[in-house]
Amino acid sequence: MKYERLYEELFHNEKEKFSLMENTANALLLQFTEPIKYDLAIPGSKNISRLLNIFQENLSGNYIKPEDVNCIHPSYIDRRINFNFGDELSKKVDEGLNLCFGLKNKYDTFPLQLYLDWNNDVFGSEKWFYRFREGKRQEIEGKVKDYFNSEELLDFEKIGNFIQPYIKNLDKGVTID
Repeated sequence: MKYERLYEELFHNEKEKFSLMENTANALLLQFTEPIKYDLAIPGSKNISRLLNIFQENLSGNYIKPEDVNCIHPSYIDRRINFNFGDELSKKVDEGLNLCFGLKNKYDTFPLQLYLDWNNDVFGSEKWFYRFREGKRQEIEGKVKDYFNSEELLDFEKIGNFIQPYIKNLDKGVTID
């Protein structure tokens, strides 16, 4: 599988950044609790990046109504993702989110997507949606609580609370066959 090598090479010489990326990914993925399709509650990385873009727009004063969102478009893949949440989120959370979505060029795969696809023992999937495997959510929650402080955990909760109304609009019209 092409992802195996890519995932192993992520942050090869920067183990601390790799750890920050994985723990940030976990904390972010824990925010998805309600099934979108069947028992699959976690969207793919492109839709998560779209949700974070909407969150960032809101922090900039540009509120987007949830009912106006069809997250198939726009796609931000043609430009480098560089989230800047200002003073709204801790530096560690901000840096971790940028590591999850860091691209060198528009043909790269998000590290978050590699993480979702490579960790089959943690995530089950069907097309563009994922879920935690039996018992893995609790295991991941423990790791996240050990890695981040209470302020940082509140940052992820803030993101999670904001994006909830938008999740139901992800990929409107897309069905899993």
